[in-house]
Amino acid sequence: MLRVYRVCCCDGLSVCVWLISVCVWLISGDAQLAPAVQFFVSGENSVFLIIIKGAGLHDVMQRAETEGKQCQAQLVAQRWLSYIADVVRANNQRGKALLIATHRDEAVNADLARLQKLCRKLASSYQHAVTLQPEPLFVDALNLTEDRTAVRKRIQQAAAAMLQQARVPKFINTCNDWMEEHAKDPNSAKWTTKEEFKQMPLFSGLKDNQIASGIASLNKLGYIIELPSGHIILKPSWFAAAASITLSPPPSETDGLTKTVHLNTNPSRPGYIMLDALCSQLREVTDWKQLQWSADEATALKEARQLVEFLCDIGVVLKDPYQVQVSLSC
Repeated sequence: MLRVYRVCCCDGLSVCVWLISVCVWLISGDAQLAPAVQFFVSGENSVFLIIIKGAGLHDVMQRAETEGKQCQAQLVAQRWLSYIADVVRANNQRGKALLIATHRDEAVNADLARLQKLCRKLASSYQHAVTLQPEPLFVDALNLTEDRTAVRKRIQQAAAAMLQQARVPKFINTCNDWMEEHAKDPNSAKWTTKEEFKQMPLFSGLKDNQIASGIASLNKLGYIIELPSGHIILKPSWFAAAASITLSPPPSETDGLTKTVHLNTNPSRPGYIMLDALCSQLREVTDWKQLQWSADEATALKEARQLVEFLCDIGVVLKDPYQVQVSLSC
């Protein structure tokens, strides 16, 4: 069984990744997004995709070495690997990371050699809480068949290696299955409080310690997201889709067949938008099935406003303390 999450960051990349029985997250963009990203990468058994541009890598690394510096691609990979290693270690979890380079169609053989050398160098430094696979993947991100299939296969291999001989109590699997069905129902709740969550049918007949274990497991495996406010997101793909849209950069000719959405903010103050306008633009996104807006106008408005509050809760959007506008963090 696969579930799809989309995380779109500020370097313009928008890549679909797959969840098997592990959490899978795309890591790209500026490290300033780390406070928001931590809510998506602290799960158990996570596979992290570190994305860099591969075309021209030989030239930029050679130039950086001549200047006694590190190139941008190496800095981005190191910063994200260090960050996710710290988050995973702090949560007493484990994970694997894959280095993926894009723009293979524009690359030369020397770029592949540089990519392999960079990956080996990074892999030697990350072999504990997060293990970087020694072999990178060089892809054309717009190739919707062979290359994306190759990414999926590599994720599955990393997942299988982590989950080898893994065993969990039967009630944990039952909770997982219940949440799978809950996520498929367009009319089911998208969020709740922790106390209300404990009373939901999936925990029927369980003891307090089993309920606590079940909630911890669901959180670690990405079936739910616990927010600082105490709310629990019951449909992480709904929340991730909204975060993706909010952080999405302007449309680019390199988007290819990938569907992207760009929010229109205040022309005189780029990055600022009124709350009602933000809610309205989010609700206008109807071709992303993950958002699943209610057919009832009042309910849909309530969902949109609550969604913005949740995004504020993790710093994806910031409230202007002096105005009734909402600032997009990217």
